Amino acid sequence: MNPRHVIGGLLLLVALAGTAHVFLGGASSRPGEVPLDAPVNGVVPGTVVAYFYGGIRCDTCEKLEAYAADTVRSRFAGEVASGRLAWRTFDMDRPDNTALVTRFGLYTKSVVLVSLEAGKPVRWKNLERIWDLVHDREAYQRYIEDSLRAFLREGRDE
Repeated sequence: MNPRHVIGGLLLLVALAGTAHVFLGGASSRPGEVPLDAPVNGVVPGTVVAYFYGGIRCDTCEKLEAYAADTVRSRFAGEVASGRLAWRTFDMDRPDNTALVTRFGLYTKSVVLVSLEAGKPVRWKNLERIWDLVHDREAYQRYIEDSLRAFLREGRDE
């Protein structure tokens, strides 16, 4: 058997397996992805910090998510523990997330603050400066924290 045919056949099998993986949902689904209004400790959160990702996840994209998640979990631990605040991740490429991506006007990886009433988004803010600040962890986390604190205050003032 010709080695070129063997290598070509193997490459074709890898390509077909990868395509099947994507179309069957394996590449775009992540364990733990839950709906925006999923209860935390039995409570539907009033506010959600949502990270939207999709496509290739480079080192910078991983930092966008990790720094935001760390900020929410460490600087808002009481709100998270009470269930009033939740952290969520959403794959922008999943068809079941298209409505959220459209509603929030997203086109790239984003951190979005979402206020819920009766489990439905009523107010949101896309934190667009995350890309400018991601290479300075402290500035990035301060931006997330300050934005979230202001967002929570605005919700109480209404």
